[in-house]
Amino acid sequence: MRTTTPRHPRAHTQAALLVGLLIAAPSSAQESGAQEDPPPPPVVENTSAMDPEVVALLGERVAAVEAAPGDARAWEDLGLAYEANTIWSLAEEAYDGLLGLNGGDAQWVYRRGVVRFKIGDLEGALADLADAANTYKNTPVVQAWHADLLRMMGELEASEAGWRQAIAAEEKQDPRIEWPQSRVGLAMTLLDLERPAEAEQLCRRALELSPGYAHAAFILGRALRDLDRTEEAEVAFARAGDAFPSFPPDPHQTRLDDAARGFSRRMMVIENLIQARSFAEAKRRIAAVLQEFPERHQVINTAARLALREGDVIRARELLGQSLTLAPEDPATLLEACVLELTEADSFGQQMARLQQMAAAGQKINPDQLEQLRSKASAPAEKAVEYASAAARAAPLVGRYSFWLGMSQRSLAQVSTDGQTQQQLVQQAMASMQRASRLGCTEPSFHQQIASMYATTGNGRMMLLHAQEHLKRNPTDPAALQFTIQALLSNQRLDEVRPLADRLGSTAAERGDLAALQFTIQALLTVGDLDAAEKALVPFENAGAGNPAAAQFAVAVRQHIQTQRANAEPAGPSAPPAGGGGR
Repeated sequence: MRTTTPRHPRAHTQAALLVGLLIAAPSSAQESGAQEDPPPPPVVENTSAMDPEVVALLGERVAAVEAAPGDARAWEDLGLAYEANTIWSLAEEAYDGLLGLNGGDAQWVYRRGVVRFKIGDLEGALADLADAANTYKNTPVVQAWHADLLRMMGELEASEAGWRQAIAAEEKQDPRIEWPQSRVGLAMTLLDLERPAEAEQLCRRALELSPGYAHAAFILGRALRDLDRTEEAEVAFARAGDAFPSFPPDPHQTRLDDAARGFSRRMMVIENLIQARSFAEAKRRIAAVLQEFPERHQVINTAARLALREGDVIRARELLGQSLTLAPEDPATLLEACVLELTEADSFGQQMARLQQMAAAGQKINPDQLEQLRSKASAPAEKAVEYASAAARAAPLVGRYSFWLGMSQRSLAQVSTDGQTQQQLVQQAMASMQRASRLGCTEPSFHQQIASMYATTGNGRMMLLHAQEHLKRNPTDPAALQFTIQALLSNQRLDEVRPLADRLGSTAAERGDLAALQFTIQALLTVGDLDAAEKALVPFENAGAGNPAAAQFAVAVRQHIQTQRANAEPAGPSAPPAGGGGR
């Protein structure tokens, strides 16, 4: 089992509250006041292969224990340092010393149980976690660890009770919060108990709470497979990707994170925080690393990417200027600069597109304003091409650099006023994307983007091939479903549209996505499936309640369906009247 920092916006606040719960509940051993003289602190015998930062931290914390062997906080810090840096056996020894000193404080019995689990001492871990779970009935993560270990050891009824206690404990939190991890944990136990229908409902609730929780999708897939709903299971498994289980927030997580050392480990934590959109915590951590390593361009690049994700283009540009000075030929740095310029170019390009749509609709626009936007978009697009070209030259065998070169060339083509230049850039963009394909590009949007390029060049077969490949990787993404349906329609493969339209309609109904529901109805009408289109109107009208445009669309669709059915009726006295109740 791998624990991960939960991606919930209130995780850090809730973790602090949970710490309070732990501290407030003394164990029976504490009440007895029993204490032992602590042993010498455990030390790493050979540090020659270890990261110097880790060695320095451990040295400081061992010295603190040696200077004050009766200081419980020093022992806590030492145990957490060993655990945070995955030195499990010494973490266990440190927690042993701490527990002898503090009379068996159950929060550190819990901590020792976790490291015993990671060492592989399941019997010892179960004893510790059972003790902690008995003391901290209202701390979800403690109940979760205990319940999960019970499941692994085959104690399924006890595991179910433990997971239900973890969920019940949520009622005691202030503010109350539902943790998707506990619901997925219970679902896993229920699958082992051969109760897949209950497991399915728990996983669906977990995905409502956290749509990106991959392990919930994975366990949902298992439940659906056990229910013989194979096609739905395949969609869930595809959505899961690399899925790992996790637990509710750990009360010691902040102290563990602060004790993690080593440049790569710290940067990995920051990358995870950026991906989870925990920008405030990522900013705090990257600022600390920047202070220590002000001239490492990798650190500056990460700080620039964070600034760009937050929308601070000025800060991102300032940081990348520093990085380009330090490493002007580094392809990763050049790529970061390319993405920055491309983001700015696309921002102006979107404004241009809106003006052009207004003009096409017959509205008056200011031609000078359009030209100004074109000029503003051209400059960063040209720079994006320049940076991407340099990156691709520096790393000619890396597909992602060719991909971003193609994206930049396409962006520049879109704002070009010269027809011949525009055509050349489109051809260059396609060549770059095809090279990225040959090099095995793994950028998440690669297949979507190259499919879009094939669409503009009129190559419907290749457009469909890549659209389908993109959909395999994003089976529940409404945009991926819509694009693939469009590709099928363009290739006159109408009989393949209905299954995807059904999937899109189901996903859109769950999310209340009015635009996707409207697209679904239009696709079904295009292939002539009037019954399915009429059925899809129900969730559409629910999602668009109170929206005049949605109501107008629904009326138009019903009239169209009625007309089509009337036209299809055979003539003669036996035919029921249009709109009659005989249908």
